Amino acid sequence: MKSTKSVRMLFSMLGKYKYILIVIAAGAVLLLIPASGGGEKATEDAGKTHEMDVSSEERRLEEALGEAEGVGRVRVVLAVRESGEAVYEKDVQENGKKSGAQGDLLEEFDKNAKTVIVSKGSGIQEPVVIKRTMPRYMGAVVVCEGADNPKVELAVVSAVRSATGLSSDKITVIRMKSGG
Repeated sequence: MKSTKSVRMLFSMLGKYKYILIVIAAGAVLLLIPASGGGEKATEDAGKTHEMDVSSEERRLEEALGEAEGVGRVRVVLAVRESGEAVYEKDVQENGKKSGAQGDLLEEFDKNAKTVIVSKGSGIQEPVVIKRTMPRYMGAVVVCEGADNPKVELAVVSAVRSATGLSSDKITVIRMKSGG
């Protein structure tokens, strides 16, 4: 008889807090379900952001210049002085010994460095980047259909200068041959 009374009391308390329990249960279920497709997209976006590839920079410039009025079809070639790089966070642990009263072992240190990795959920892991350097360019060649027009040439030189940091004398704009 006492057990049925305690069961009724438990159900009455559950009724009082049923919405809170439903929200907690829904949250637990959502945490257990792996993200479908979202994790891959996040990795792709991160890769695009972190990618310091010259050919991708050339394509990006080609797309942007191709949208400008009067430029027409365009091809961009960048000459690289230094490629970009990423510097990753390291977890450094040092273990050492120091002695020397009798001329024994004076110093012995052991350094252990590991790259710090962060989990972004759904099994995605990425290293922690503390510094990123962009590539340095020596020059650029832009081949486009509208290079005969001085206004178009000036706009192309200005756009490439802004995107790459090159001075105007390091950027050459030439006319693309007809039909090719």
